[in-house]
Amino acid sequence: MRRIVLLVTTLVIAGATLIPAGGALTQELFRYYPETGHYVKGDWLAWYLAHGGPERIGAPRTEDFKELDRLVQYFRTIRLEWDCGPDGRQPCRLRPGTLGEQILGRSLDLTPDRQSAGVRIGDTRVFAEVGLSVSGEFLAVFDELGGVEFFGLPLTGEVVEAGQTVQWFQRARLQRDADGVVRLSRLGDYWIDTLKRVPLIATLRQPPPAPAPALPVAGPTLSGHIAYRSAAGEIILVSLADGTERVVGAGAEPALSPDGTRIAYVRTGEQPGVWVIDLRTGNEERVATDAGVRSPVWSPDGTRLAMLRSKQDPVRGVNPVTRRPGWFLEDHYSVMVVDVATRTTTDLPSLTFSSFPSWSSDGTRIVFDGNTGLYLIPTDGTGVPTVIPNTNRLTSQPAWSPDGQRLALVYKRNDNVDLAIMNVDGTGFQLLTESPRTTRQSNNVAPVWSPDGRWIAFLSDRDGAWQVYAIDPETRVIRPLLAHDLGVAFTFADERALSWSR
Repeated sequence: MRRIVLLVTTLVIAGATLIPAGGALTQELFRYYPETGHYVKGDWLAWYLAHGGPERIGAPRTEDFKELDRLVQYFRTIRLEWDCGPDGRQPCRLRPGTLGEQILGRSLDLTPDRQSAGVRIGDTRVFAEVGLSVSGEFLAVFDELGGVEFFGLPLTGEVVEAGQTVQWFQRARLQRDADGVVRLSRLGDYWIDTLKRVPLIATLRQPPPAPAPALPVAGPTLSGHIAYRSAAGEIILVSLADGTERVVGAGAEPALSPDGTRIAYVRTGEQPGVWVIDLRTGNEERVATDAGVRSPVWSPDGTRLAMLRSKQDPVRGVNPVTRRPGWFLEDHYSVMVVDVATRTTTDLPSLTFSSFPSWSSDGTRIVFDGNTGLYLIPTDGTGVPTVIPNTNRLTSQPAWSPDGQRLALVYKRNDNVDLAIMNVDGTGFQLLTESPRTTRQSNNVAPVWSPDGRWIAFLSDRDGAWQVYAIDPETRVIRPLLAHDLGVAFTFADERALSWSR
């Protein structure tokens, strides 16, 4: 018997937690700036607010979009971008792009290891590598905004242009205005409006956000428990009522029982298989001993587990080992049902490639992702899989709603995947998530229904790393569900990532 390790921490349920450079904290998904008609979102917003927001950086001139080989967003004074190093393999970070160099037509041939923060001498910082310095009020702003990380190295000393004292840097320009205050120059505006170097579609004003629909007094509530696997390989149980977090143990693909008292999960390595742990006592039992079992999910009455079993089927084709035509064995997955109390198993007549089983509310059928669509199969082992109309290779990861009427699923787009819902008979298909065309297309995966059927939890990389959100399928209102920095794991390996129960 193993004991449960308890860890209690405060989680932010109302919004996504992010601590950007400068120590600022934001719990917002986006802000809209009516002055220019554009949004700032997620990590971009956290960085933006940490560096002074519209007062210092100026309002946004575009949304974030892909320009050449990186994601960028233009503001009145700078171009902010994800910089992953010259080879694209370095740790990515948000910082201003080299607008100063591009506008002046002057590039410093200095690799990062040859750049320094300069030497402070009194009220002057000297940069020996370029033979230039920053002094006085210009230096004060230079240091406040982040120094070389924000500005890069100086390209000029203080010079007078059109009667105004300015200093150029690789990434920005400082100027002394008529009121004597040193501010960032509007290089972003100049790049967009004068030089016309940004596609027109990226600069078009966006409509303001629609007001969130008013929720009824007895509307959806975020209650119960969420289980997920962290990137470190631990199974985490989070209470949505008070934010307490419980580290259950090491494993993968956790599945909460309908009454919230047990978790089934997959263990590899020593004693592999599907295990069930009782959250009240800490006792755990192995209910399936095959090394290739995975993706457990509980029946509505909590007596059975559906799961995938690895098998090898004879296939005719080109043998990947000998590279010769003929028959060879190929790894496939089929669906089986295990009675938790008796350990008796029932193999269902599933397909060559099967994944993501999910039970109907009455426990008589299972939906799963099959060879060419979503399929239904009786749970007693009789019958054959029948494909759900209007499903195909673009539809996957089905999750049956608690009322038995609908399926949440993942729908493959051109460059990303989104959430959708449809009726069990294949009618009523609707997309629930969709990225604006001018922004990076996010991926939205791993849907699971709340116990009352009013919300769908899912993973999304809309703000960079995978995070947990909840969407009301009726109003399309999306809320961050767990803290922003949990480190949730998802690898597109057909893994079951989330579970939501009482």
